[in-house]
Amino acid sequence: VILAFLAQGINLPKPRYGQVALYKLVGTGEYWSVLEIFALAVFVIVQIVTIAIRADLKFNAEWPTSKTWYQVCKTLGKTAALTLTVLFLPICKNNFWLDVFNIQFERSVKFHRWLSFFLVIVVCIHAATGITSLTMRGEFRNCMWPSDSGCTVSWHKESIEISRAITYGWTAALVALPMVITSLNWFRRHKFELFYYFHLVFGLTSFVLVHLHWPDMVYYTAPGLAAYSLDKVICRCCTRRKVKLVDLSLPAPGFVRLQIAVDPANKFEPGQWVNMNIPAVSLLQWHPMSIASAPDKRTITIDAKVVGYWTRRLEKLALRFDPMVAAHTCIRLDKYHGSSHTKMQGYLNHPAVLMVAGGIGITPLLSAMRSIDKLEHIKLLELVWVVKKESVLDLYREELAQIQASRRTTSGCRVKTFVYATLSEKEDPSKSVSIQIKNTSGHNHRHQENKSCNQVPFMQHVMGYSHKLFLTVGAGCGYLLGIFLANFWAYGKGWRSDYTAFLQLCLALVFSGTIAIVGMSGSLFRPSSTHMHGHNRETDTRHTGSRSTPTLGDSKSFPPKPNELRVKLGCRPNLDEIVDNMRETCLKNGLTSVGVAVCGPIGLTDAAVKASKRASRNGIPFVVDCENFDW
Repeated sequence: VILAFLAQGINLPKPRYGQVALYKLVGTGEYWSVLEIFALAVFVIVQIVTIAIRADLKFNAEWPTSKTWYQVCKTLGKTAALTLTVLFLPICKNNFWLDVFNIQFERSVKFHRWLSFFLVIVVCIHAATGITSLTMRGEFRNCMWPSDSGCTVSWHKESIEISRAITYGWTAALVALPMVITSLNWFRRHKFELFYYFHLVFGLTSFVLVHLHWPDMVYYTAPGLAAYSLDKVICRCCTRRKVKLVDLSLPAPGFVRLQIAVDPANKFEPGQWVNMNIPAVSLLQWHPMSIASAPDKRTITIDAKVVGYWTRRLEKLALRFDPMVAAHTCIRLDKYHGSSHTKMQGYLNHPAVLMVAGGIGITPLLSAMRSIDKLEHIKLLELVWVVKKESVLDLYREELAQIQASRRTTSGCRVKTFVYATLSEKEDPSKSVSIQIKNTSGHNHRHQENKSCNQVPFMQHVMGYSHKLFLTVGAGCGYLLGIFLANFWAYGKGWRSDYTAFLQLCLALVFSGTIAIVGMSGSLFRPSSTHMHGHNRETDTRHTGSRSTPTLGDSKSFPPKPNELRVKLGCRPNLDEIVDNMRETCLKNGLTSVGVAVCGPIGLTDAAVKASKRASRNGIPFVVDCENFDW
């Protein structure tokens, strides 16, 4: 709590170029900045120091081998507990501590992934050393199931208590196994629903069993669980009001475009994303989607690639979408997430910008391009877009052709575009993008829509940095209060340790969430600051009736000059040449640095990072801000 209040006054300095330089760590397959590597190093050092101190205090050279293995097992258990202390922090989208260090969710989630991988390894060794110790003592059978006698590995606990704890431990490991298997990359990419629900069901069950296995675990998990419960409360508050899906179309084979009415007073930054729930597709599933449109609009545009079960159902909904049916148009969004691109060393913080996109990875970059007039410090912008099929270009063919013909925005920023279609995938002639919607709904449908989907603008309920600080401290205090009350009620009653542990966990989460709800009450029960009146609804209805596609020219950044899009077919970009030419242009025009945005598959990311590092050695730093995905 003291650290939280001290952190309120922290204003971290802007990191130097070298501190945000990216390096691909061996064995991870991912890029890490110097600051992220430093955070990993701190975690590793803490673990090593803890093991060294425990080895000095707890181990004795005169012990029998079985007891030494038992102490190794307990030491690895403490290592796992320390990992659980920070395991949940990176996956909290509303996290005060991530805000302090300007770390966004999409970048912090890889910490959770690799901490989980480390945790699985530690738990496996923890179990192996425990089994070795029990086997050496001849107590394996007595200790692996609750027994009144025969399990004497712990001198200060009874046989039934220690055998019960061991039973909870191996049961937790078995229950967690399906969650571990579905966490593999293939499941995350192709069976996300299975990955997500297995995490909820098996993860929650194994987590409770782990607390029963070692009751003191509730203290180690306090930071992560308090932050996680607060995150869920904030997400629920932000999604309690529905918003309107005003248009759903298929702009290109294998892609779906959504246009959603929002409150323009709640602005987002270029490159941000939202979590989306569409009840007509799935009542429970939430999916993250990048925003492709510019801020300051009454609608946001989202383009999604059809790759899995959820997006295939969304594609089918687009074929029968009726803007007069409330079940089709009522959806939920949470608050805007991500994007440090305009802060610290984000790519939009430099006078020159190079955007490298693969496939649908262009969507967050287009949000920045459509806002280019408001970023007056940017004097040079180059876009490289690589796709596998020529039909994908239909997403933004007219917009990019307009840019190629204009070459310069109205604010004076020079713009170049390089478009490549590798033709490495065959076109599917069975797919069609033409859809027709007949707006034949009558007055009853319109009345049902207005009644079921109150067009209250989507709003961010967290009112700023200080409010999030207050919520974080409150959730932490609630967690500690729950533990205290559980200990108070159990004191002197002779309860079993697992009963007390379960009560501690339940009360800690209940009080943490309750205080978070009280802290959110100022926004939870407050009426919206802006309301859509009748004339706005008519505007949205007229907009729905038209199938117009938002273009880069909507922001009036580019004068309308219709032309054909110039595309290089059957080849890949020479990023070294593009980067060298851009460096020469920057030298001639006095531009001191280049922000490089990369969003695409790992191969494209590798090429862009290598080209940027090589060019940075010649006087002008190319600062890379990247995301990668499989396509």
